[in-house]
Amino acid sequence: SLKLDYCCGLSFDLCTRDSPSKLKQLTIIENDACDHFIKFQEKTSLLNHLTELKIQSTNGCDFSYQYDEECFGKALIQCHSIKSLNLIMRDSSDDDSKKNYLIELPVFFPPHVEVLRFRGPPTLANHLSVWYKCISDPKWLPNLKSIQFCLDVSHRDKEIPSDIAKLAHEQSTQFLKDFKSFRPSVTILDEEAIPVSTT
Repeated sequence: SLKLDYCCGLSFDLCTRDSPSKLKQLTIIENDACDHFIKFQEKTSLLNHLTELKIQSTNGCDFSYQYDEECFGKALIQCHSIKSLNLIMRDSSDDDSKKNYLIELPVFFPPHVEVLRFRGPPTLANHLSVWYKCISDPKWLPNLKSIQFCLDVSHRDKEIPSDIAKLAHEQSTQFLKDFKSFRPSVTILDEEAIPVSTT
């Protein structure tokens, strides 16, 4: 297993895509977590047999230079061996040109995921149409056994206004109920949310 905790400036110059890898578990916490993941996918063979992936990207450091949001989705969907996916994400920008980043993300989930945990920002509560389209499609994550879905990630530990938090909770709860109606065999993971530190 490998864990990168608030890492930055990692060089992949000596890596190749031909070397064998036995890495099964990868955790990347903050800074440019998504950018690092994309680099792993593009420049190394470390993800070839990865079964568990956790990425926490909430402090706004991703997609500033070399990569954009679309690159993350393209890298993610290529990881066919992933069975456990844990994403804690905040939208990278309030700019309209980037609004589809998390809205479209479920389209790019690796196809063989069995356990899905997703925590996102409350603002996503009003943009779940793509998520609903995915969960109603039996071809989307056909091996899925359990899911956690929560919209409670704030920016830099700022308190979420109560009305927004309430709406996000109601929408995510309804989403999981609807998910259960589409996929009755999938277990809903009712885990207590752990505070996300972005400092």
